[in-house]
Amino acid sequence: MKKIGAVLLATLMLASMAGCGSAGKKPENTASVSGASKVEAAASGEQVTVGGDEMIQVGFITYSLTDSLNTTCLRAFDMFAEDLGFEVSTELFASVEDIDTCAQNLLQNGCQIIVSIVPSIPLLDLCEEYHAYLTIWGNTISDPEMAEYFAKSPYYAGCDSVSDWNAATNAMQTLYDNGCRNLGIITQSTLQTNHSIRLNAINDFVKNHEDMKIVAQVGCDSSTSDVSAGVQNMIALYGEMDGLIATTVGSGWGEAIISTLEAEGKAGKVHFAGIDWVDAAADWLEKGYLDDIEAGQFPDLMFNVINACNVARGAYEGNRQLDGCFVSIKGADGYADYIKYFDSEGVYPYSLEQLQSVCYFNHPEVTYEELYDLWAGYSFEGIVEYWDSQK
Repeated sequence: MKKIGAVLLATLMLASMAGCGSAGKKPENTASVSGASKVEAAASGEQVTVGGDEMIQVGFITYSLTDSLNTTCLRAFDMFAEDLGFEVSTELFASVEDIDTCAQNLLQNGCQIIVSIVPSIPLLDLCEEYHAYLTIWGNTISDPEMAEYFAKSPYYAGCDSVSDWNAATNAMQTLYDNGCRNLGIITQSTLQTNHSIRLNAINDFVKNHEDMKIVAQVGCDSSTSDVSAGVQNMIALYGEMDGLIATTVGSGWGEAIISTLEAEGKAGKVHFAGIDWVDAAADWLEKGYLDDIEAGQFPDLMFNVINACNVARGAYEGNRQLDGCFVSIKGADGYADYIKYFDSEGVYPYSLEQLQSVCYFNHPEVTYEELYDLWAGYSFEGIVEYWDSQK
């Protein structure tokens, strides 16, 4: 479940949103009420918090339960949720319009926290009606009016973001270190926000390395045939191209690029890096067709939910933005370590003890800064070092 990469459906919904407000002020008048009595408490006008030893019911609204990202996240919930003081129910949406209905179903069944990819004012209003907390996963709020509205609500727990800039920069550094000096770029023809950030980082890296240049850039729509044609044209027109980067390898783009490189006899000869995990990347890394893939950011959901639970229990104010990052998976050895330390059955980058240390349910003295710092310090090297130290 590798949120190593946004699925196209989700990214289309996130395109217009970025940025998150500063911490809002929590009303002084709060009350601790069990999930069963929350609807009755709603009429009181008091902010409702959850008892410190009560299991919190979390409603998770997502677009798939079977893609690699969501299955990884759900596996993590199975591993840790009970020990962290929460239980998870899920609802699937097919379009943005479905999200409010999904939330209504979860709230009517007693959920005290709603996790959504897409923020909206009606969704927050619905959560407030039930005295439930809203947290936004993998997305931030750039619209000033929406951000201001959310900041005023004691029921907005926060959001999370991962650094697209750093992901692209790290991928470029790998290509550069591996000898790429003449770069081709595959990106979107109409740039979504995250792709725009990634492309700007690529251009900035080249600008700061005088011995490197961009020989070609191809903008593609969602069609994989466009991607294949773009790679073919670059190979035909720019024989000096020795490196290629894609602002995503999701949505079939990676498969289209690799198959075209193979057909043209360039797989493993033209250095290739991309962003967002796909399961086929394991094979590409092991064959030497892929130098670097930026992925592995899936723990953001766990930290997001822990933050929301802490806010719901009154540990600290909400309206917080968690900032995380991708990790760089380089070559066959990097993939072997990734499976060993990050993402496989029974494996998770963080230990239960680490997660409990930033969870109010287990550690009532927890501060937001402790939670923020644990996630913000996420790195490939740091995770490997931690687990090796536990042996």
